[in-house]
Amino acid sequence: MVIMMKKNKIVSGIMAMVCLPVAFLHGQTSKEKETFSWSNLPGVEQPVFNTDTFNIVQFGSVADGLTLNTNSINKAISTCSEKVVA
Repeated sequence: MVIMMKKNKIVSGIMAMVCLPVAFLHGQTSKEKETFSWSNLPGVEQPVFNTDTFNIVQFGSVADGLTLNTNSINKAISTCSEKVVA
């Protein structure tokens, strides 16, 4: 019985190695292959972020490892979200 289980696992592994790549390649049409080829990749825009830095100590946080700083962190987040990049 143990030998049968090992054979079943081996057969299942071989089937997965053969069928999955074929299914993946079969799922693309020739037009999709042309559209998304390495020579025709879409452009990528670089994201733009503010350079602002907020120190949560300025909003009342205490760096002692014991104090719950939830309110001061929320104040810093609110202040940060009020600033909008033009």
